[in-house]
Amino acid sequence: MCRITFEQQAAINRAKELLGNGYIFGATGWVCSLAKRKAQAAQYPQYYDMIMKTGAKWDGKVCWDCAQFTKTVAKAGGITLPSGATSQWKSGVWVAKGTIDTLPKDAPAFLYRQTSDGVMQHTGFYLSNNAVVHDANPNDYTFIHSKGTAYGVLQQELGDYAWTHWATPWKSDTTTGSPSSEATLPAEVLYKAEVYASKGSTVRLRKEPNGAVIVEVPVGTVVEVNAVVAGYCKITANGVTGFMQTAFLRQRNNDFTAYQGKVTAQTGKTVRYRLTPNGKKLGELPIGTEVSVQGESADWSVIEVNGRAAYMKSEFITVEA
Repeated sequence: MCRITFEQQAAINRAKELLGNGYIFGATGWVCSLAKRKAQAAQYPQYYDMIMKTGAKWDGKVCWDCAQFTKTVAKAGGITLPSGATSQWKSGVWVAKGTIDTLPKDAPAFLYRQTSDGVMQHTGFYLSNNAVVHDANPNDYTFIHSKGTAYGVLQQELGDYAWTHWATPWKSDTTTGSPSSEATLPAEVLYKAEVYASKGSTVRLRKEPNGAVIVEVPVGTVVEVNAVVAGYCKITANGVTGFMQTAFLRQRNNDFTAYQGKVTAQTGKTVRYRLTPNGKKLGELPIGTEVSVQGESADWSVIEVNGRAAYMKSEFITVEA
């Protein structure tokens, strides 16, 4: 029986972490919004109804298409894949590949479905133990033109989908036992996240999962997530690398471009900013104060106040000319 390596486990954990994320055709892991959907619909008019109508349910959630999903899963396992299922299949990263009937059942692998003309029309990720996580594409199933946008990233039994091929970028390890605790996790940045807590002003950063505390990280700090392992994320915060429980991290929109704004209001002299949307009040900023907007969440803006992230209603921020 093959031993699951640390890199493979990191990829498995990344796939599981994305369960419940949305599907928008062409999405690359950004937070869905009306503006995003309009842009995608303009780029892919043949999928207009799917994107603009059914896709509205994913506003405010992170979305992927099938190949971008497998790309980020591979990245968690230290592997760089291109975009597009066919381009991935033709890339040179694979150590082994074959038709689906030769799939090794005891190790994770990337899955592909090939059309009669040789195009890979869909891709997913095999977890081992006969379960597959993939980003359902509505064009891959009969009567499910809207199924992808209705269900997004979901988990299914291997036999529930007509996969034709598999490929793995990892060498086989037939040693029995658990993954070595000394294995090195990939150092690439999966995404940026914000430290969050419903109570308290700091969250502990540990040397290893459940290990010794290295430092207390202030709530609102933006960190880099390098890997996801068993309920913890390996992160880099202010130059310090360690492990933090996933529950205390909220993914930020990687496609968001920060901009300068100015605090404004029709009445009053100040506007409140908070720890979280509708959460604890942190303070007030005078009308006219210039702020750096680092992200958006529904009708709230993420602003930087004294080097920390805070939330202010977007209606109270105007864009600098």
